[in-house]
Amino acid sequence: MKRKIMGGGGFLMIVVMVALLVPLNGWAIFGCQERCLPDDPGKFRGIWWGQYLGALKDMKLVNADRANAGELYYVKRDDPLTFGDAKLEYVQYGFWRNLYSSVAFGTNGLQNWEALRRICFENFQRWQQPDKYVEKYYWTGRHSAMTLQYNEATGLGQLYVYSKVIYERQLALARSTGSAPISRGFWQQ
Repeated sequence: MKRKIMGGGGFLMIVVMVALLVPLNGWAIFGCQERCLPDDPGKFRGIWWGQYLGALKDMKLVNADRANAGELYYVKRDDPLTFGDAKLEYVQYGFWRNLYSSVAFGTNGLQNWEALRRICFENFQRWQQPDKYVEKYYWTGRHSAMTLQYNEATGLGQLYVYSKVIYERQLALARSTGSAPISRGFWQQ
């Protein structure tokens, strides 16, 4: 019995067929559709980096931030305002050019801030704190980056998580158009 050995062209054909059969709803480009935690927070409450805004239901526009390359921020109707033991003031999903690019979790009060910080530190290692006197931490993963900060004077805390791929695209656009730098930190709702 003769065996047919598939040459390089056959392998290429299989790769092309797989690429065509894989749904291109964002995850193939940005990675991390399933089981992102604890390695990388690329998916949250059913939305993953690069997902198209039009594919989502019950999203309400609440904020626009010109400092972040024109990201628009939405809330999900009936979205629970909890994250573990932390009671949240808001959960806002950022979309840039209609692609899911960031999410911000806001807390009010020391107890909720400490609960949010504990969740972050337990689930993600390697947080950086450039100034030990300021409650501001940074984390970078393969697909995502995070800023975690607390303002003692106001009692407000925030976890801001964003897609590194989309952020790089925002930076490239800002450089090419001479726009203002993009901030990735504390902002009010």
